[in-house]
Amino acid sequence: MKTRVLGSGFPRVAGIGLLFVWLFSAIESKAQSALAQKLEVIDSLVLTGERKLALKEHRSIDVKKLKAPEQKAKYYLQASSLEQLDYEHAAELAKEAVTIFDNTRFRKQNPDLYFKALVINGEANYHRKNYLVALNYFVEAKSLLKDGDCRNGVLFGKFANIYFGQKNYENAAKYYIKSYHTQLICDGTSDIKPSYFFRGMALNNAGFSYFKNGQLDSATYYYNKFEEDINDQLQKKKITQGYANILRTILYDNKGGLALAHEDAGLAASYLEKAINMPVQGDDFLKVPPFLKLAKLYTQSGQIKDAEHALKSSMAIISRFKEQSQQYYPLWVKRKAELFKKTKQADSTLAYQEKYIVLHDSVDAAEHELYSIDVAKELEMIHQRFELNQLRQDDKVRRMYVAGLIEFVLFIAIIFVLVYLHLRKTRKLHQEAVQQNETIKTTIADLERANKNYIRIMRVMAHDLRNPLSGMTGIASALLYEEELDEESKKLLKLIETTGLHSIEMINELLKTGLGDEEAPVETQEVDLVALVYDSMELLQFKAKEKQQNIVFDNKTLDPIFAQVNYEKIWRVVNNLIVNAIKFSYANNDIHVGVTAYNVSTVVYVKDKGMGVPEQDKDSIFDMFTNAKRTGTNGEQAFGLGLSISKKVMEKHQGKIWFENNIEGGSTFFLEFPK
Repeated sequence: MKTRVLGSGFPRVAGIGLLFVWLFSAIESKAQSALAQKLEVIDSLVLTGERKLALKEHRSIDVKKLKAPEQKAKYYLQASSLEQLDYEHAAELAKEAVTIFDNTRFRKQNPDLYFKALVINGEANYHRKNYLVALNYFVEAKSLLKDGDCRNGVLFGKFANIYFGQKNYENAAKYYIKSYHTQLICDGTSDIKPSYFFRGMALNNAGFSYFKNGQLDSATYYYNKFEEDINDQLQKKKITQGYANILRTILYDNKGGLALAHEDAGLAASYLEKAINMPVQGDDFLKVPPFLKLAKLYTQSGQIKDAEHALKSSMAIISRFKEQSQQYYPLWVKRKAELFKKTKQADSTLAYQEKYIVLHDSVDAAEHELYSIDVAKELEMIHQRFELNQLRQDDKVRRMYVAGLIEFVLFIAIIFVLVYLHLRKTRKLHQEAVQQNETIKTTIADLERANKNYIRIMRVMAHDLRNPLSGMTGIASALLYEEELDEESKKLLKLIETTGLHSIEMINELLKTGLGDEEAPVETQEVDLVALVYDSMELLQFKAKEKQQNIVFDNKTLDPIFAQVNYEKIWRVVNNLIVNAIKFSYANNDIHVGVTAYNVSTVVYVKDKGMGVPEQDKDSIFDMFTNAKRTGTNGEQAFGLGLSISKKVMEKHQGKIWFENNIEGGSTFFLEFPK
């Protein structure tokens, strides 16, 4: 008899819990993977110049759903780059990104991402006019790179920007050219945001620096190189047509200014008109400079209405793009003063000239910090600070290594002592365990002998009891046909007959369990399970008809499905399941049987609409001599042996037997045979 253990349902509950954990983990992993993929798509859109689409996609991401530090860092870096026009907000986002790298281990694992965080923080501080802070970020970023790294080109461009802001145009041009050639070696493979660092912009900036320095021939050369680079990048599909239009707007504006310097009014007007007419959706503020140049050109040539139109158009753009165009407003005021002077409006001229002087002075004051920086000197000092910090860090690491080594030696010594003591104790326990094992082996051997004797006695008793019981049952059956017997005697004889038959049936079931030969191997052969199940069903139809039931074979054809089994034993199991279905089903109901082949196994099922298995009996229904015995729907006797026998047979075949209660009532029993 099987012993029930309290709490034996825990493994099933734990299994269900683990399943839910696994499902949740799988869903979470899939969601994180989708977010990571979306961040990569945004990077791709940025690199091809699709800034608006990238910004739209980025704003659709819920930052709270980002779990991995790498994803959070990427998110904030993208946000800072895409929100560049709002300098304060961009700086806050950049700071959020660099904070994630406070973890030294994460910083070492993601050096490329850390480089981007430093560059973008430097850029954000540069726009906020925190020039020394920006310079520190750029220098730290450069300390991560080796000579020949393509990304050095990005940083050369940053240093050039600072020189340009100081009006040191010659050094600015040199650094822009250095930036271009460094990036050229990598064929533009840098993954930094193109609207800042696209290598062709270095050519444009070099040309503009030479223009500001009065070196017009050099300016012409680099503007032409810039135009060639735009065409080349567009042809290779490394930039989109929309991004090329933005670059050409800048180029034609600069070429228009160059033509004005050469006093070629016709060529200047042609380039400036091209810049103004270039389709640049959402980036119209780029057209303010060409409008202001045209205003100057038309004012000088006396085309007053055209000059007024140019100033009116530029002011409309400045009003719409206040953040992006505020740098052009002082120049617009100056052009307006020039127009009033041309039209001899003295009061208005004076008013706008005074306004321009105030605005110009405020710009100079704002840029005073930049002018006060000696870039070369600051670079040298920052390098020295980095070297000093590195030496301090190395010394700190050395001290940590020494302390760690001392701790390690002490730890090893302690472990050695503990191991020695443990070995002594283990040796003693081992000797005791050997003695206990010998005792256990002797006990187990005695138990096995007793168990085999018990099984042998059970088989002898079963055989010996079956013969007299058969005789008694036969005599009782014969006496029932005697007419002289009264009704009371017939009832007693019927009781003897029924009891004897039930006892014989139980003995037969016990003998079928294989008492005494559990270790004997099962002889198998290739058997057509469809034919076996169909024949069993046909033979039991008569028994089903007695209860007004019908057995339905669900397979549409009798095409064979083979399995390696012992025919007689599996026949017994199938018969057992069908007989149980008949026993526990109600009249006028169908019993469905079928065979289904899968990739790795074959499944036989028997489905009824009967009593089903009560919840409290589910865990013990396959136990021998189970308490989960119930009479059939017509009072049929149940011994609780059939399913136990079936389970043993299936285990011998490395198969499985189980059941499921049906929603509509009854239950379905399954037999699974491995292929």
